[in-house]
Amino acid sequence: MNDPKNSRPGAGSSNRKVTLIIAVLFLAVAGGGIWQVFRGGNGVAPICSPATVSGRTLEIVELYRKARKENAPTEALGVVFDGQFGAFRSEIGGITCAIDFLNESAAGSAAPESYKAALTAISEGDVTLAAVVISEIRDGLLAEGEGSNPAAAVVVSHLGALWFYDDLPKTLEIYKEASALDPENVEVWIWVANILRWNDQFETAVSIYELGLSLSEETQDRALSARLYANLGRLYVQKGELNNGIENFIFAGEILETLQDKAGLAEIYGYLGETFARTVASGADSDQAIQYLDKANELNVELGRLDYAATGFSQLGQLYMADGNPEQAAEALFKALEFASTIEDLPMIADRSSDLGMTYWILDELDKAGEYLARSLAANQELGNISGLAQQHENLGYLSDELGDTQATCTHWTAALALYRELEAEEPVEHYGQLVEELGCG
Repeated sequence: MNDPKNSRPGAGSSNRKVTLIIAVLFLAVAGGGIWQVFRGGNGVAPICSPATVSGRTLEIVELYRKARKENAPTEALGVVFDGQFGAFRSEIGGITCAIDFLNESAAGSAAPESYKAALTAISEGDVTLAAVVISEIRDGLLAEGEGSNPAAAVVVSHLGALWFYDDLPKTLEIYKEASALDPENVEVWIWVANILRWNDQFETAVSIYELGLSLSEETQDRALSARLYANLGRLYVQKGELNNGIENFIFAGEILETLQDKAGLAEIYGYLGETFARTVASGADSDQAIQYLDKANELNVELGRLDYAATGFSQLGQLYMADGNPEQAAEALFKALEFASTIEDLPMIADRSSDLGMTYWILDELDKAGEYLARSLAANQELGNISGLAQQHENLGYLSDELGDTQATCTHWTAALALYRELEAEEPVEHYGQLVEELGCG
């Protein structure tokens, strides 16, 4: 096995550590000293980190941010807290750990009523009052004296996690504040680098990750090394440097194999599968993407991580379709739908049912196509997803037309027309208005 310490790009320079420290020195000024970073924990409560970011988690976060931008936060929060994303609720760690912190703070008989009011406001989609309450708790701890204050850093991390879904620049400044209060806490600095990465501030994020790698290698903290290689892999993929991303994921996987960390390996195999799948669009062979997605899916099923398995089989199905193999695509998508149904992930049920319907249509199995498109229609109806409903009425209309069922075609296209009018989608309204008129639908 390769030794990542010696084989990773840039390793081996005698001035490496000095260069890295200089590269992140501005953070030492803006957010606390970095000279002792990554030296270990301090025995206080764990830092509240915003989320374990997988592709599916980012999808949920984007839904949340979109809802907040459109002044519809209650519905987005409801999706998370009603459990429609199944086990993925545990990945939305920021809001959850902030809520747990407020619940504990509000439990005492002397707790101000504002604590309970903050919890109520969060349930209605407003985090502002919770941020005020947590800030007051932080200020009380800071009043105890200057200097290192790990307990206050933990409280500040709850504040940062609370804003994670709405304002990444603000979250970054808050985590810098936490780093000033507890400069030896590895979690704080990793999250500073992560947020820099999400803000496309790649150079500084790389410097922090690589400083962490240098020091984790000195202390022989292999688990931390694997985690930092994985973060570097995600960063390079985000930059579009897929080969560098793959290289760092492989380094992480080699370490995790020696640690026999199956959950970590499943995650890395998933990243490798996703990244190799992206190279297929540039003409690369799909074999490696399929190989790694298969490995990830096998481990996730073995570990009972059905949420990850559902996502992995979805990706595998889409890859088979892109590769021109609808038969195997149908098998993978069916497994994805099975797992999504088990964890009651209604949005994924809607999406995978639609994918299966279209796949069976390509395979000329029209009865199955209609069955799964109808299932997607029902799931979108339950979700109240107007766009999804319109799309499935559209699809079912075309399928009915192919089957020669004019009445069913009229029913579905008339429904699609009404929904597109509700969405104020001009082109589909014009298109389906003409089709309905040509068919003579009453």
